[in-house]
Amino acid sequence: MRPRRACRDLLVRCQEAPISTHNLKTWPQPFRAVLAGNKHHEVRRSDRDFEVGDVLVLQEWKNDLQSDELEFFLLIPESDRDDAEDPRYTGHDVFVEVTYLTKGGTYGLPEDLCVMSIKKLGSTSTKR
Repeated sequence: MRPRRACRDLLVRCQEAPISTHNLKTWPQPFRAVLAGNKHHEVRRSDRDFEVGDVLVLQEWKNDLQSDELEFFLLIPESDRDDAEDPRYTGHDVFVEVTYLTKGGTYGLPEDLCVMSIKKLGSTSTKR
């Protein structure tokens, strides 16, 4: 099955089953490491209800982009913005499944962080 179709099928499955999906902005270096299969964990703030079995949609973002296009985008009121139109979004996504979760407050981990073991499921690219 082609990666793009596999990811589309995965999203349909997530909508039908009690699986949560989380879209997460990810800087280029860690994004590429997950894409290449070299990074198998994700450290995040515990600001969502992450659980084992959840699907993370890691979205590559250029964190240092400076351009007229970005300046114009940032003029749009935050409530009216569409993240997909943000010029910092590269259009590359990696879908991963949370296979293990270490919650904050355990093993010396700060309360507001969690560490998730992840398994790559597929990737897509909608590069403009």
